[in-house]
Amino acid sequence: MLRVTERCDQLGWPYFVTGSAACLIHGEGRNTYDVDVVVRMPKHDAGAICEPFQPPDYYADPQSAEETARRGGQFNIVWATKALKAYIIAPRSGGFTDGCFERARRETFNDGTAIVLSREDLIVNKLDFYQQGGSDKLIRDIVGVMRVAGPKLDRVYIEKWVTQIRLEEEWQAVLERYARP
Repeated sequence: MLRVTERCDQLGWPYFVTGSAACLIHGEGRNTYDVDVVVRMPKHDAGAICEPFQPPDYYADPQSAEETARRGGQFNIVWATKALKAYIIAPRSGGFTDGCFERARRETFNDGTAIVLSREDLIVNKLDFYQQGGSDKLIRDIVGVMRVAGPKLDRVYIEKWVTQIRLEEEWQAVLERYARP
């Protein structure tokens, strides 16, 4: 993961780590073999992110990066020798996403640093994925973040976005799970 985020830092591209890797920082960790990195890539030079990731150790397709930057979505950088994958996600523009970039902060991992989505935005993001048909792991991740954060969690902020994005039912399910011992 840090190789991908270091590349974004070298290129000066805004990014943040999200998903289960962000849960390692904000919540209770779980095994994962991938990392989700949201990156604002320039449409004209998105393939540059792939340059350090060359065969035979890596697979990274510069054309997929360029296409992702133009149309949105995601592409992968695969570390073949370690069976690890980075999902590079081109973000949507708009209120919530713009706020995610503003609130993301540099955090320390075992052997480096990376910009990580805030715990509140991580919760809203996971609620959104859960609503779209995600697995129960997302709810467990959210509850883990809530337990670790305790009173530091900005519930007012979360509930503002829960209402705006219409995630009330999913949020209620999380609160019920959180209330269990």
